[in-house]
Amino acid sequence: MTASIKYDVPEGQYYGDKTRWSATLLKSAAYGGLGAAKKILEGVDIDSKAMREGRLAHLAVCCPKEWDELVVYPPEDLKEGVLDSKGNVPAIPERTKQYSERVEKWKKACPDKMHVTKREHDNALKYHAALVNSPCWSEPTNHEIVAHFEFEGRPYKARIDAERNNGDGSYTLYDWKFIGGRTGTEDFADKVELYNYYMQASLYRYAYQQAGRVVSDFILVGVDKRTCDPAHTVCLAVSDQKFEEGINDCRLWHHRIEAAQAFDYWKDPEE
Repeated sequence: MTASIKYDVPEGQYYGDKTRWSATLLKSAAYGGLGAAKKILEGVDIDSKAMREGRLAHLAVCCPKEWDELVVYPPEDLKEGVLDSKGNVPAIPERTKQYSERVEKWKKACPDKMHVTKREHDNALKYHAALVNSPCWSEPTNHEIVAHFEFEGRPYKARIDAERNNGDGSYTLYDWKFIGGRTGTEDFADKVELYNYYMQASLYRYAYQQAGRVVSDFILVGVDKRTCDPAHTVCLAVSDQKFEEGINDCRLWHHRIEAAQAFDYWKDPEE
């Protein structure tokens, strides 16, 4: 199988391709165990709030067409009831049947679109500003690059946030992470380890290498969702040692998932 690097692949086409495994599968297994991998392989929706916020921020940064096509719920449509003491109509609590019914109404009215609340929309723009106005920002040559390649005998896919053509035959790759929690990006290096982002970076570089491209640098960029302050956006270059560790972890979890799938046994070894 020949590896390939593609541009302008529609988001739906990329995520709709279930024949290929991805870095998300491997790092999710490393973080959440084989059960997490099983859910992904079965197509269970794992669109957590953090993943959704990150995806929206990516759209704001590098996919203006998709961003413009977002369907934003009218704020007044997600509010109901008597005025509060400040004269405002209270919002319908998100985890309620009434809220879900309103959302479903908009999905039916605008099918095949991504639906967001006004708050999600505005937060994504804040994260976008914190990235592009930071010292870490360097205008990429291309955004949202798709790689098709083979890893350990199985077809894989990767969706790289951005690349910069260095003009000497080499490329710098970027992966943007939007970091929340109590400490934000203060301990970004620790969170990169915790969430197995090195595995993701290693597999992305591997994909480029299989396509005959030289990756000179791989930069992980952390945006602080707490403050949305460009000064709190940090950069972390992936070392050769971390690449080696990451690709070895990818191989380990690849084979663990294959074995679990073959025997339909999804308990982790330590259980």
